[in-house]
Amino acid sequence: MRRLLMLVAFVCFFVGASLSWGEIPQLINYQGMLTTPGESPVSDGPYNLTFKIYGSESGTDSLWREYHTGVQVTNGLFNVTLGSISTLSSYVFDGSVRYLGITVGSDSELSPRTRLTSVAYAYKADIADSATVAVSTPMGGGWWDIGTVVRLQNNQDSVGIGTGLPAEKLHVVGNIRLGNLGAIKFGDDDTRIYESADNLFFTANNDIYVEPDDDIYIRADGGSDWIRFDPEAREVGIGTMEPTEMLHIENSASGGAAFLKLETSHATNYHEVGMRIQTPVNMWHLRMDDDAHNNLPDTGSLALRSQNSGKEVMVWTDDGHVGIGTTQPSSKLDVNGDLEVTGAYKGNISSSSSSDGASFPRPAYDSGWRAINQGQVCTLTHSIGGHPDNYVVDLQFANSNGRSQASYGRDEDEYGDDRGTEWRSLTNSQIQVFRWPNDTVADSIRVRIWVCK
Repeated sequence: MRRLLMLVAFVCFFVGASLSWGEIPQLINYQGMLTTPGESPVSDGPYNLTFKIYGSESGTDSLWREYHTGVQVTNGLFNVTLGSISTLSSYVFDGSVRYLGITVGSDSELSPRTRLTSVAYAYKADIADSATVAVSTPMGGGWWDIGTVVRLQNNQDSVGIGTGLPAEKLHVVGNIRLGNLGAIKFGDDDTRIYESADNLFFTANNDIYVEPDDDIYIRADGGSDWIRFDPEAREVGIGTMEPTEMLHIENSASGGAAFLKLETSHATNYHEVGMRIQTPVNMWHLRMDDDAHNNLPDTGSLALRSQNSGKEVMVWTDDGHVGIGTTQPSSKLDVNGDLEVTGAYKGNISSSSSSDGASFPRPAYDSGWRAINQGQVCTLTHSIGGHPDNYVVDLQFANSNGRSQASYGRDEDEYGDDRGTEWRSLTNSQIQVFRWPNDTVADSIRVRIWVCK
């Protein structure tokens, strides 16, 4: 029932200072405390207790025994007088070390036994050494000394060090010092604060919460740069005491730099690294992948991805190419889609790397070279849309002698008198090219259309 009950014992011997053996009261005033395995006092009430004195710590050599029924236990504490039922003979204490064993009810004897040391001196000597001889005794002032433990007699008391009015169970006015590897522990688990090699550690079996009334400031001992946490504004300042954003990094040193570094550093199994930008309806990623995952063209490429569309919107490769609408840019700027320029385009527009020889800007429609017969009307279909007034049409023809331009502009045109070609019937979905019946030079044609707003 209480096989794991723990015992804390106080043994007091009361003998006369000059009494002979026959005059010595052969009684031991014994006070103890019964606790549960969790070190809480057992329930109040009467208990049956059996006491035995042994000549060894774990043997069966019982020298004396006594049975007390209905011992009242309050807050775990009890008091009995040993020898009041079974006489404590002098041979029990012959100067040797003795051990006291206690059994609660029908449970097994509590372990370990209590060592009585040389308490029998008061019984063995004709004259006692002192008026009171005690192994473990009350110290006065509400304290008990239990061998290796000193505790308060009343669990409701508090301890004040440097104060006569303790406000808590332990109230210290002044410094507290712990030795190397000392720890302050909380509860029965491994939640603690401890020091090791001049480092301070906080360990918790679950979470650690920090709840200041105001801000939190951290800096190196003797340093000048602070890290500030403002919980109310939800702002963090690194290098600044006045953060203006949720994360504000500042380096005020002359020539100083301020970088935000994101790194995945496993030697072999590294993956993506980047930033996620998100609202309840949209999500974007700016990310780099050194292992060529997720549609990135090359190791080390950087991409801007729309998670809603599931596509890479813009890509930067490590060889300096930029792709918009494509993850495989083949030029310094590779745009898959329409390009609208407000203002003038300046610079060298030739593209030496383009496989089709087209220059920048490429047309919205290119028919490619097509054969056309004399007197034939060739209808070409495109999907530019919009209004034809914004189109710029380039019509070229070619023969065995080379290529020539038949027209360039927004209106119908022709080449020569009754020869060459012309375009006509331009709409937002098709254009017609006519070759004159007597023409001898336009064996093939090519139409290109740009949009110019």
